[in-house]
Amino acid sequence: MMKRRIPRQKTGRILPAFLSILLSFVTVLGLMPGMRTTAYAEELEPWSQDMNFRTSERFGGVLRILNNITVTISEGKTVTVEGAINTEGHTLTVSGKGQLIVKGYNGYGAGARGSNAINGHINVKGATVTVIGGNGPGFLCIR
Repeated sequence: MMKRRIPRQKTGRILPAFLSILLSFVTVLGLMPGMRTTAYAEELEPWSQDMNFRTSERFGGVLRILNNITVTISEGKTVTVEGAINTEGHTLTVSGKGQLIVKGYNGYGAGARGSNAINGHINVKGATVTVIGGNGPGFLCIR
């Protein structure tokens, strides 16, 4: 009489592998709220009119100023541009009691020419403006 071979069940191997992958995925997913990422756009929506910031805001990319405008930042609030501000020959006036922070990145230095963190004219009236250079060369001229 021939012995009949009973096939081995594959669920004994698949289930632990699936649970291991699922546990790894859940662990990485659980770490995500603690991660902080900034998406850098090549170019942001240009600013062409006066702006009032009553809440803190963060922008990533190249910000073009299309007219002479005034940006008013409320007390205790911060507007951060991670990239560059290009006034394109216009004047950006920063007023209020808040803070504007410009952080250069990807070759944007701290200067006021070329592809630097600030390229153009900025008037400061009451607000605090902080410019942090990126990994590129540049100079900053304050009048």
